[in-house]
Amino acid sequence: MQIIVDKNREYTKPLSLASICQAVCEHYDIREHELRGVRRHKRLVHARHIFCHLSYEYTNSTMSRIGHFLKRDHTTIIHALKKIDNSYQGDVDFQEMCVSIAKEAHEIDEAKRQELAREVEKLHEVLGVGQLERESGFYEEVNQDNRGTDRPTQRLSGRVCEIRKTDKGDWVYPQ
Repeated sequence: MQIIVDKNREYTKPLSLASICQAVCEHYDIREHELRGVRRHKRLVHARHIFCHLSYEYTNSTMSRIGHFLKRDHTTIIHALKKIDNSYQGDVDFQEMCVSIAKEAHEIDEAKRQELAREVEKLHEVLGVGQLERESGFYEEVNQDNRGTDRPTQRLSGRVCEIRKTDKGDWVYPQ
């Protein structure tokens, strides 16, 4: 009997809830609003349970945060985790499926990071920040916040200013 163990993940950063949600939705061919919605069809409930399992395993998120993402209570997440553990304990096919969805979520996260890096380079050009300033420590390219997202930052006279891009594509500069 083959058992797939993915505890030693090759990923240096935990996955985001949004990328896991997108990967689960693609795998089950459903939309994000259906996954986070109130309908309780068997197919949707199963996809939510898989999302909860992957989110708990591959992120640093608490059950409350996962529940908030799904617009549910943390006790729903506890129920989903118990249901998955009881139903699929030792099932190799299920473990392979979870690993493949996690790898897909990692690819989604990596694509987002690369897109962010390209946007940071464009921002460097707009702001006129040269390579020498970045290498000298005057400029920090990325600042890890507690949610694991990358945001470009600039250090000006000891003060860190976050520069971020909104969902609509506009750059937001702090006041």
